[in-house]
Amino acid sequence: MVKNIYNKNPIVVQENSLSEKKIKEIFLEKKIEVLPVVDENNKVVDYLTWTQVFSEREKTRLYKGKEINVPVVIMAGGKGTRLSPFTKVLPKPLIPV
Repeated sequence: MVKNIYNKNPIVVQENSLSEKKIKEIFLEKKIEVLPVVDENNKVVDYLTWTQVFSEREKTRLYKGKEINVPVVIMAGGKGTRLSPFTKVLPKPLIPV
């Protein structure tokens, strides 16, 4: 049943109740990508996204000097003839880029 798995205490903001600074703090503290905006009846009327709230300058400043360590695997189909002789030893997805 849905009532057994849904979030009973979601992170939301009331319509016209918080400053832009407070909204940014919520995004940073909770590490969320989307923040629902609700009315006085707690009905979702809108939502805010990370890209809407933070300018490009702020995003650059927040991530400047921080290395993002995310493992990536590139899946590549085909015979690998253009990458020969590397593909004779390793499959294409395992070739270091």
